[in-house]
Amino acid sequence: MGTTNETINDRIQKLIDMQGHNINSFSVALGYENNGTIYDIVKGKVKKETGLRKKNTPKEPIILKICKTFGVRYEWLMSGIGAVYETGRTLTQLENVGVNEVKLIELPYIDFYAMASFNTSSGNGIERSQIKTKTIIQKENLPYYDDTCIVKFMGNSMEPTINADSVLLARKVKQEDWKYIGNAVYAVIFAGRFEIKRIIDNDFEQGYLWLVADNPKNGKLKIEIQDITQILKIEEVVSAKIY
Repeated sequence: MGTTNETINDRIQKLIDMQGHNINSFSVALGYENNGTIYDIVKGKVKKETGLRKKNTPKEPIILKICKTFGVRYEWLMSGIGAVYETGRTLTQLENVGVNEVKLIELPYIDFYAMASFNTSSGNGIERSQIKTKTIIQKENLPYYDDTCIVKFMGNSMEPTINADSVLLARKVKQEDWKYIGNAVYAVIFAGRFEIKRIIDNDFEQGYLWLVADNPKNGKLKIEIQDITQILKIEEVVSAKIY
């Protein structure tokens, strides 16, 4: 339960922190092109007449969007009462506020430690991954999730594109399409290793490709096509809570 003096603005800031977001990434997750709306709610906007900063009270459409995007209970967001998140296989329908039922989808989940740089211990190997399932909020039609899985990324090799501890939605790339990949971020399983890196130079005809870290402090690695067992394209960072 929220404290007596806690406002909805405070709870939105608390949610941003709980989700591991900042104002910018939280705004992007909600579909805003800039952070102005959320910034004015949690930080405030300077009023010309007084020169003082005053926080905007979020309007109902924003409140509902936050509930749907992050699986947050309407009652908690409004009053601080009860649990923060909806629970169960299907989120409770918010009938009183006109929100349709939020759908969830269960996908394979790969949890592994991706090291920050290329070395003999990088990735720890797929054999040490624990493959199970996790549930996320379904934002697209079901066909969008064909051949996808959820991947937990750890390490800083892909910052600032992908931050440490990010949860990613990845899609399996068919082997016959490997020759076409490039200039995007992929999870590559090869020689007992699992790396999430950017593929820029794809010399498929020559039998190899290059994995490149976005973090300039890290390097790149040339790998043989024959050593690759699977390639997954990183489609998006999962911004909402996973269950």
